[in-house]
Amino acid sequence: MKTLSLRPYPRTVLVCESREEFKKAHFRVFKNDEHGLKDSNRGRMVGLYNDKNRTVVYLVFFEDVPSLVHELTHVVFSVLETASIPINGATDEAFCYLLQQLVADAL
Repeated sequence: MKTLSLRPYPRTVLVCESREEFKKAHFRVFKNDEHGLKDSNRGRMVGLYNDKNRTVVYLVFFEDVPSLVHELTHVVFSVLETASIPINGATDEAFCYLLQQLVADAL
C-alpha cells in the first residue's frame, strides 16, 4: 500500500494494489468490512469523513492504470469540492495538476 499526500490539502490517499490489501486497509481505517467492493469492480474509492463532513482519508483500489486514473479522479473531485473550488475552465489547472501529482505518486 502506498500513502499519497494531497498537498496542499490536509488529506491522505491510501492506494491498494490488490483486493485483499484494500479489504484489510478498509477494516483498519473504517473499523468494519462494509467496503462495497464487488468481484466485477476494477477499482473502488471510499472516503473517511471527520465531524465536519470533510474527507480526511481516501482509500483507493485499482487493477489497472485506467482504473487508477478513474478512482483518483473521484478523489480530486471530492477534494476540490470540499475546498469550494468549482471545476470549470477557470480552475482546470488545479484539477489537472492534482490528478497528475496523484497518478505519478501512485505509480
